[in-house]
Amino acid sequence: MNRTFKEKSVTLIELVIGIAILGIIILAISQLDLFSNASIVYAQRRTSLSNEASMALEHISKHLTQAIGDWDEPAAENNVIDGDRALFFYIDGNGNHMRDAGDTPWVYRWTNAPPYLLRFCDSCGDAACDSCIGDNDGATAWGVVVARHVLYFGRPSDPDPPGQGAVALQGNYATIEIQTCQNPAAANCGTTNNPQVDMQASIRMPSYSSN
Repeated sequence: MNRTFKEKSVTLIELVIGIAILGIIILAISQLDLFSNASIVYAQRRTSLSNEASMALEHISKHLTQAIGDWDEPAAENNVIDGDRALFFYIDGNGNHMRDAGDTPWVYRWTNAPPYLLRFCDSCGDAACDSCIGDNDGATAWGVVVARHVLYFGRPSDPDPPGQGAVALQGNYATIEIQTCQNPAAANCGTTNNPQVDMQASIRMPSYSSN
């Protein structure tokens, strides 16, 4: 019995085209993997920055609600410590339910330079709070670190950034904006490689005395 065999072969052009197509597929998959990894890193950084800003505002809110003041002596005021923006507020240190000289200042201090920290002191060494004799967490000689990567701390900004300056104090409300950035020293805050998070809070300081 005679059998006819049809021989099949691949030409060089077909082989080159096949290799090129395979290369394109592999490249596309690798790019997709890189994009996926970059998206995960971006999301993780945004989450970390959001947590930082949220916890800072929670910390501030918890303490500011204990502030005491009256029409003549405000419960909170903006100040400066060695060039750093600072928010002073006063706690009823002598327990007489009035705002007077015996009240203790508590302070939030923001450093607008490396390492871009927001710090807190509940026991100042003097009226200007140049030194903090309360808790220190080892990261700084002044106070406890409340938040890192703080690009901005002050009144809500419009436009945004760079903000409008000191914390907005009106009546018995303090309105605060915090901006955190992965690398505050860089000029590209708010980009994919250097994400930024903005949060605001209006905090009521209810303990006003009639004096």
